[in-house]
Amino acid sequence: MTTTIVTRASLVVSIVAGSFVAATPAKAGITFHNYANENYCMGVYGGGTSVGSQLVLWTCDGSANQDWFDDIAIGGNSFFEVQDSAAPSMCIDLPPGTNPRLDTPQLILSGCDGANDQGWYFVPQFSDGTLRGRECYIVENYEAFEDDGYWAVIGVYAGSMTDGASIVLWPWSMDPVHHPDQYWCLSADGPV
Repeated sequence: MTTTIVTRASLVVSIVAGSFVAATPAKAGITFHNYANENYCMGVYGGGTSVGSQLVLWTCDGSANQDWFDDIAIGGNSFFEVQDSAAPSMCIDLPPGTNPRLDTPQLILSGCDGANDQGWYFVPQFSDGTLRGRECYIVENYEAFEDDGYWAVIGVYAGSMTDGASIVLWPWSMDPVHHPDQYWCLSADGPV
C-alpha cells in the first residue's frame, strides 16, 4: 500500500509499507523565522556546507544558508530530516556523542543518514497554527523523544536575538511568552 502526503512547501513524501520514500519533486525551500523576532532566521554560520558547520541565528537575508528542505521522513513516522538547500546532502544534526536529555548542544550540519538524531517533528503552535500569516511550530528532536517522550526543541541560546547567536537543542518550556526563541514561523518566501 502506498500513501502520498503533501507537506509544507509543496513537497511530496510517499509511505510504502511502513517506510518512507522521498519522491523526486522540484524542491522548494523553507525559511525558519524566529518567533521572538521574525527578522532573524536560522542559518549556517559563514554559509558553511561541511560536516560540523554550526547553526546560528542571523538577520534574514534570503541567502542559501537560510534555506532548508524537509522532505525525507525518519523512523516510519512524521519526523523529518531537515536538509541544507545549499548542500542537500547535509542535514541538521546533534554533535556526535550528545545526550539530548543532558546537553544543550549547538546544532550542526552532518551528512544525511536517516539516524534518529537527524529527525525533527514540526508541532503546530497557536490556535490556528499561524502567526502573521506564517505556519508556526516548535521543532522537536526525535532522538530525545524516542528515549522516553522527552521534548527537546530547537531554540536560540539564552534567547539572544543577535547575529551569530547559537542555535541549540533545549528542553521545551511550553511558554511562548518567556521562551519565544523556541518557536519558529516558516515561510517559503525568504526574508520578512
